[in-house]
Amino acid sequence: MKNNKGFTLIELLAVILILAIVLIITAPSILTSLKNGKKRDYDILLNNIIIGCETFYSEYKYANTISDSDITSCGSNCISLSLNTLVKYGFLTSNVKDGENKYAVINPDTKVDIGECRIKITETNNLLNSTNPSYKIENYSSNAKCPTNDELKTISEKKKK
Repeated sequence: MKNNKGFTLIELLAVILILAIVLIITAPSILTSLKNGKKRDYDILLNNIIIGCETFYSEYKYANTISDSDITSCGSNCISLSLNTLVKYGFLTSNVKDGENKYAVINPDTKVDIGECRIKITETNNLLNSTNPSYKIENYSSNAKCPTNDELKTISEKKKK
């Protein structure tokens, strides 16, 4: 009596074919989900940059407790600073990369450090509500890896709603 244990070649090919069909069907939706997740992470980063800038400006202008050579005046009611400065003073969260003692602001989509990007913060006069000033946050860098003014504006408008 012969004991036949195991699978035949046809059975194994059938299982591989079924797995391939399932992968072909699900791959586009998985890739779309990953892409959307990175976009959401980037939007969250931009929102955190905006909140950090507004909070930093309030602290810098009204409490005047921060002194740093990276912070430069760019006119009346306006300063510019790097994202690393926001991290340095705790107004933006950072991941330290590769164990270096360096501030890093990583774009979740491109995995590029955007900490050196400069941001311009302008307080806009709000005559109707002087206790709650509004701010215009703009890119102040010529570097292509930095957030664009359109991206920052879009997130600012979503935040106001």
